[in-house]
Amino acid sequence: MVIYKLQYVRLDVCNNQFHTLGYYSSIEFTKLAISKFSRMSGFKENSKSYEILTFNIEGNITQNTVFEVSIYYHDVNYDIEYSQILGVCTKKDKARLKLNNYQKLNRNIILSNEIIYESFIDEFTLNDFEYCEGF
Repeated sequence: MVIYKLQYVRLDVCNNQFHTLGYYSSIEFTKLAISKFSRMSGFKENSKSYEILTFNIEGNITQNTVFEVSIYYHDVNYDIEYSQILGVCTKKDKARLKLNNYQKLNRNIILSNEIIYESFIDEFTLNDFEYCEGF
């Protein structure tokens, strides 16, 4: 099954920001979300800044919930930053397994003293608008 992640991207010279606006079960729901967000303060000022990503999901989605597995590396001052989505899973235990596998394969960089490692498993409800208002 293909699902869609909607992000709002704010790029400028000093600070790049990505706001996750949810996961959606169809392109039609994703476009509906863009229409709703485009009327909110903060989003409506730049209506061309939406990014849509697709993910192939294995298994059945239960309770309309998916789990995004991601990692984030940075130095102390946040001058160096790197983030990556490792995948989207239908079950939390599969998300944990994906993260554990990544950590085993990448132990050396995770334990490096020069960089700080963070990991996340975030839960999302499909077709649920994550923001109630703009920013």
